[in-house]
Amino acid sequence: MTRIREQALLVHAFTAVGDDGDSWREPVRRLWQIFLDLGEARAISPHTALDVPAELPPAGRFTVLTAAEIPGRGTYQAVLYREHDVIGLMVMLAAEEAKGWDFLDGQWPHEASGGLGTARIHLGVTVPRRLRLRRTRDVLPDRLGPGPVWSRGGITVRELPSARAPRRPATRRLVVLAEPGDEEEMYTWTWSSGAAELRPFGRYLLHSAKMRWAWWLILNEDRFRRVSVEVDTLTDRLAGLLHDAAARGGRVTTAELAHGQAAVVSAVSGNAGLVTALRDLRTIRLSVKIAAENMRAAIREDAAAGTFLDHDRRLSDRLAEQLDADIVYVEATRDSATDVAQAARTMIEERLRHREQRLTLLQASLLGALLMALGAIQSLDYRVPLPSRSQAPVIVLLAALALTAPPIVHRFASSPARLNATDRILTALSGGALGWFACSVATYGSGRPPLPPVQALAASSAGAALLLVTLHLAWWLLRRRTTPHSRHRSRQSSPAEPGAGSVRS
Repeated sequence: MTRIREQALLVHAFTAVGDDGDSWREPVRRLWQIFLDLGEARAISPHTALDVPAELPPAGRFTVLTAAEIPGRGTYQAVLYREHDVIGLMVMLAAEEAKGWDFLDGQWPHEASGGLGTARIHLGVTVPRRLRLRRTRDVLPDRLGPGPVWSRGGITVRELPSARAPRRPATRRLVVLAEPGDEEEMYTWTWSSGAAELRPFGRYLLHSAKMRWAWWLILNEDRFRRVSVEVDTLTDRLAGLLHDAAARGGRVTTAELAHGQAAVVSAVSGNAGLVTALRDLRTIRLSVKIAAENMRAAIREDAAAGTFLDHDRRLSDRLAEQLDADIVYVEATRDSATDVAQAARTMIEERLRHREQRLTLLQASLLGALLMALGAIQSLDYRVPLPSRSQAPVIVLLAALALTAPPIVHRFASSPARLNATDRILTALSGGALGWFACSVATYGSGRPPLPPVQALAASSAGAALLLVTLHLAWWLLRRRTTPHSRHRSRQSSPAEPGAGSVRS
């Protein structure tokens, strides 16, 4: 009969340090507390505090943060460490009373997992020396049958099926068995050599956790696809506006083009835009490349088909291909959006230049006509038949119009998003002058004496209010005419799924 003695449970839980430098603290503290709650824990080294440190040491090679043990229960030890951008927790549980994997599995909760990944390794020594796989079914965790075996001398490693986790990569479950006489080598390879270092199997699991986390992220994170589809949709809409503007000669307003261009630029270069997504994809691709190299450096032996090594290497290659395709797809989307936005910018600048030229020509024509009229009046010695009471209002009105007309015309030509205080002050000034002039003409025509100053001021105020209302009405009509209409929104179709280069595989 086949027996497995010296059964032990080794847990590796990995948590990313994070960009903000403090997101790791609470998850790691909870994991560390789970171990402390197993018994009366004490620090292994008198120079090491029992609690999670308040500050992390600089990123670098393996650095122990704290280490603890629970005496009197067999081997209950835990080491918390930092390895570059990862906080790792190693927990070794081996009970004295010959209690097996079923008991040890219950000691460490299955939900106690690291955000980057977790591995539960069941260790044991086989008796007799040569282990027949079909005889181990009853002693394997959860009574699951063995998978393909990878061997390293007298040590065999097999991986068990893992349950899916909704918000994190699934916990890996492996069985590492040693033949009698090879148990010391097994513990040295998987757990500790007595020095403060991460052993080859633990280092392999750390980097494979990074790789598996990237795979899980690509499968479950729809941000990359969502941003790409949004940019594609906005780019198609803007391209349609450009086509309409070129084909129908100006039926698409400049404001609509500017609105579409701004939407594309924002979706591409915003904080959560396409450029950010592309940067993140490239960062993940580089991380996967480094993780794959470190995995091969940790375990250099060949991988037989179907073993955990073979599965990881195939997954790494597939993930690299997927990320390369995603990067090409996002780059193509970015280039297309940039080209269309640049074409829109060129058309907008050309329209604004033509509008500026028309305004300059109009202002020059008005000024020329005014100068010609004044010259003719002076040459012909013509006198405008104005009563004396209307002369002052006419002078003020002409001056106000000369001051108000150019900036108001220029503002309306640029389709302002709102009216500013200068627009209102100049309009009120012209309206007041117009009201004063109208009042003087009305009293002269009716044969009444000029109005007293208070009534003249009231008439000027009424003229100012009337012209302000007219200004706001004209601005509202202009905004209504230049706001993008539903006919352009109707161009949107249901976003097509990206093709072979899509982020979702």
